[in-house]
Amino acid sequence: LSLAATYLLARCVFQLPPFFSVLAATLLLTSLEQTIRLSIPLADLATQLFTTLAIIAAFGPWKLEVGARKFEIWSSHAFRGPGLGLGVFSALAYLTRYTQLLLIPGLVIGRWLLVANDWRRAAGRWPRAKRLLFHSSLFHSSLFIVSFFIVALPDFAYRTVAFGSPFAFASGELAQFSLADVPAVTLRLLTDLAADFNVAVPFIIVGVIALLRRHHRLALALTLVLGPVILFHLPYHYLKLRDLLFIFPALCALAAFGAHAAVSSQWSDASGQKSGDSNHRSRFTLHAQRSLFIVHCSLFILLAFRFNAQLPFLDDFYTYGFLTAGQRAQIESIADLTPPDAIVAGSLNTGAVSLYAGRDTLRPGRLLQPGRNWSDDEFLAFVKAAGRPLYLLMDSEEMAAPAAALRARLTPIAELYLPYYYRDGSATNELIPLYKVTLDEHLDQR
Repeated sequence: LSLAATYLLARCVFQLPPFFSVLAATLLLTSLEQTIRLSIPLADLATQLFTTLAIIAAFGPWKLEVGARKFEIWSSHAFRGPGLGLGVFSALAYLTRYTQLLLIPGLVIGRWLLVANDWRRAAGRWPRAKRLLFHSSLFHSSLFIVSFFIVALPDFAYRTVAFGSPFAFASGELAQFSLADVPAVTLRLLTDLAADFNVAVPFIIVGVIALLRRHHRLALALTLVLGPVILFHLPYHYLKLRDLLFIFPALCALAAFGAHAAVSSQWSDASGQKSGDSNHRSRFTLHAQRSLFIVHCSLFILLAFRFNAQLPFLDDFYTYGFLTAGQRAQIESIADLTPPDAIVAGSLNTGAVSLYAGRDTLRPGRLLQPGRNWSDDEFLAFVKAAGRPLYLLMDSEEMAAPAAALRARLTPIAELYLPYYYRDGSATNELIPLYKVTLDEHLDQR
């Protein structure tokens, strides 16, 4: 779906020919980061898809047409105009990642920038245009607002019930935002982007320059949409490339736009040197077609160096949230090692424990949870009050403190080969001990 959305972005928004639109989609297909995210069910790809579709809905070919005999407002049709699609897709992007709310001002302003000239020309050629344009704008603005809130309403209701307000959020990651980290994070982000796009980087640069020269309004509109979200993330100390995966389709389309601009420029230069002789023109046309075919093939040959689709099937492949079949079996074995009413305390593997072992979990560690506000004593008091068997899975550096508080009560029962997480966000596959905790006689049931 993301590949199809990238093709539509290049075709409808960047107005590229089909071949170069396919090139944009292929660049996304051969991205290492994109391939890694395909291997795990996280929200990154959904955010990418809905963000791209929102941009297409806002900046796609919903144009006014002024003909010699008729004047047609394409956007007067609910399903052709931007209102419904923009509202639904921007709401879905927001639901998958709350920071995507920052897209909306840019989408609205960018839409106005792209159609402003068409509207002025239409108003000058047809006396009733202003009134129809006003009604069309009012209709689609209302459609956008209503559709956005209908789609987002379940989330607003959930946060109101869970946290007391529709504007309250559970994440404690804002504690990891600091302006002092912006230079280092920006440099790391640019380095990671250059490593991922590698041979496509020159085409992205050419594409940016060509877009500024030929379609400066579109360049400004895209900057207004994506810029605020990117800037919001830069102070985040643990920012990773996957957090900005939603910009990849635009970067791929820019690379394809740059390739198209480069090829078009060379072809135009050669065309300007043609002779007036018809036979020469015929020979040139054939030569140009062959040359263009060779250039096209060369672009796809370059993609061979970027093809990473097989990586998740290689030995020792790892990314956050990814488990091999053997590691999943290790997680499932926890069901045999613990009683059905057990609580397994751990770190970033607790989701897998809950899913595959069917055990309730909790995260007592503080290191990777900046929003945690309970002490180790409160953690122990909670476990005692629950009256259920407790087990500790030592799958992260943040489990050191809870284990130290329970050191005299730990009994090792197994070692599991699972991802072990570090403070900087990295991880390695290691043998991880699973401990049984004996708090009192009531809990000592196994």
